[in-house]
Amino acid sequence: MTRLLTICGLLAFALTAAIVPEQAKAYESDTHFDMMYHLSRTSGINDSLSKFFALANQHIDEGAISSPMLLSIQRQLFHFPGELSKVEIEGHGAINLPSRIFKSKLALAERNSAIGNYLVYLGLSRGDLMLLGLGMHIKMDTYGHAGHSNLLGHIEAGHNPDRAFLETKKYEDMIRSMLQTLVAVKKLLPAAALDEVSALKYLNQFAPKTHLARQLTTADLQDPTIISGVMLADSELQGIYREDMFRKFEYKKLALQKIYDKFKHSGVINAQIAFEDLFSEDLLRDYRLDTKDTLKHVIVTTADAEFLKSEGGKEIFDLQKLFGFKSEELFHKKFDTEAARAEFRLRELKHMEDTLAADEASVETHALKLKKDRIEEEKLQLLKGTGLSAQFEYGSEEFIKARAREFAEERNAEEIVIKLVKDLVPMERTEYIKQNFEGNTETRNFEKEYKATAHRLYRVKQWGVNFVHGKDPLRLMARLTDAIWNFKAFIFKNTSSSKRNEWSESAQKAAAEYINLDGKLGALADAQVIDFNGRNKLDAFLKLGRYVGPGITPWLFGHLSGFRYVQKLLVKAKNVAKDHEVEDMELAKKEGKYKNLFTSKKSKNAVNFINQLQKTAISFRCEGLF
Repeated sequence: MTRLLTICGLLAFALTAAIVPEQAKAYESDTHFDMMYHLSRTSGINDSLSKFFALANQHIDEGAISSPMLLSIQRQLFHFPGELSKVEIEGHGAINLPSRIFKSKLALAERNSAIGNYLVYLGLSRGDLMLLGLGMHIKMDTYGHAGHSNLLGHIEAGHNPDRAFLETKKYEDMIRSMLQTLVAVKKLLPAAALDEVSALKYLNQFAPKTHLARQLTTADLQDPTIISGVMLADSELQGIYREDMFRKFEYKKLALQKIYDKFKHSGVINAQIAFEDLFSEDLLRDYRLDTKDTLKHVIVTTADAEFLKSEGGKEIFDLQKLFGFKSEELFHKKFDTEAARAEFRLRELKHMEDTLAADEASVETHALKLKKDRIEEEKLQLLKGTGLSAQFEYGSEEFIKARAREFAEERNAEEIVIKLVKDLVPMERTEYIKQNFEGNTETRNFEKEYKATAHRLYRVKQWGVNFVHGKDPLRLMARLTDAIWNFKAFIFKNTSSSKRNEWSESAQKAAAEYINLDGKLGALADAQVIDFNGRNKLDAFLKLGRYVGPGITPWLFGHLSGFRYVQKLLVKAKNVAKDHEVEDMELAKKEGKYKNLFTSKKSKNAVNFINQLQKTAISFRCEGLF
């Protein structure tokens, strides 16, 4: 009866998940699907099982039972695992929530959490490949979500936790930890599941260039530290997850086009100046300048223009509308004041430098140290980005006059840029200009398309594998989701489908720049269509339901928290879950620790399972987790 109630309750959530937009994922399919496949292959696991692990991993984000958009207990167990008892409410996104109900449900995700490893451990101990694939998603998320709460997800950080390039150290630590797990898994798999020849072929492209200065051997594939160290020497792979794709030409153009359109329509930007007059192709392609820097560059000067003028000599802005001044003369007075201040500071800087030598001849005092510090600070601020003034002798009258004007232009350009983006982004979060466009569906689609294409091309090049996910684009859930998004687009008059297609093509071109396929372009047309079939999904649903169900079902019938359940689960996880990362798996196998090995009769025989992965739907025997 309890199980029936659990399943009925969980099915009720399936429909809810279809109408809730996805906003709380850490790492997306580029990590959970593509990187999972890549890491499995790199560890020496064969193509079929690597695909299965990738699909099972991605399924956590797609399945209703494990959705991050429903209950906090689901977010905690599948996406934000951490200890409830360690958290104080204050300062963690839930300030001044007085109710003990909320406090009992709040946790901060911890990297490599014991809960994150629990399904991995169960999969190892029971020889259950499904649990392994599902568990590795949670393990990955413990790194991307670390520090964020299960109550609010990472809503305060937007999509930033999805973006590996913002925290590459955390991402690479995740890779190291995942390979530790995969090598442990590999040692318990039958020979039919392995392909160490391909792993060596891949890794030995880079191993001789590392401090090892040699080719790897099969023995090296038993050491996850060596595998991860060599894999992270792959500069092409690093380019995919380390590169800030928002500096790409296409994204900069998209961002600047939005700003241009907005302010041209309001009359702030001169209607006679075309987008191309302001932003040349070369400027857009300058990877050193992000969107904000590009704006500043245009405002200060272009190749043949003065400050605040386009290359044709036309005024760029209506300064009265931009600043709300009664007269543009107020802006120019402000500019002259800024230049006069800079000129005084430059003269004072030169004076301090000239007298420093005499001061240093005497005993160093606290006042002298303060003077030295001020000189360094002033130099850093006043001389950074010196332009045409550099043609004059430092400290000369000509230099001071020219540099003071440059400094005033920089200061005023910065203020204008703030004016242009202030309605698009909270100013305390301007480190990455992408935040300007956080809520726009088309830019998120551009980003996803870029990452997906980059990983796809990389996969084709390294493994000769090119596959897509999903056989039936017209399934009910997909049709319902499409209808919802189409309705939202209609209400908000979002970008046309032709424009989105244009940006999609731009994203693909941007991603393809990084991958040289060496004549393998023909493989792109030969995508294998694979899917997580219905029986696999049912198996995953039941196993995940048994895992999270005791915390959800009471909630449906009046109980307000799965607190006690999670506490018991955490104690159990701490006792066993991390063993696979530190123990000698060969010795553990000999000692009989893992009684239900992948080749045992108590679980699905792994050899048969792997042989049938790409042939027919496999029926899994659902084992209770507790």
